Amino acid sequence: MIRALFVLPLVSILLASVVWAVQGDIVWPRAKVPGGTTPAVFSHWVHRIRFKCYVCHDAIFKMQKGANKINMSQIMTGKYCGQCHNGRIAFNVTFDSCSRCHIQR
Repeated sequence: MIRALFVLPLVSILLASVVWAVQGDIVWPRAKVPGGTTPAVFSHWVHRIRFKCYVCHDAIFKMQKGANKINMSQIMTGKYCGQCHNGRIAFNVTFDSCSRCHIQR
């Protein structure tokens, strides 16, 4: 039992760091720029195991494709993803954490 308490969080962290774009995930495409940042992948399943839908919809995000025009400057100032990714609720959005969302595929 005690081993499970240590192993389960470790497995969760490892799985959260390996992201496959699956049904329900949102991929924000970026302009094709040589050497540019890869698209950001939002994994619904990682977020849904922690939060109910109403935490984000419609409080932070409109539940309509294309309705949320998100950019990094907004996130870094605490809007959209930045409301939770602030270093207190979830990992902070910094230049050291880019690869957590911008995943090379």
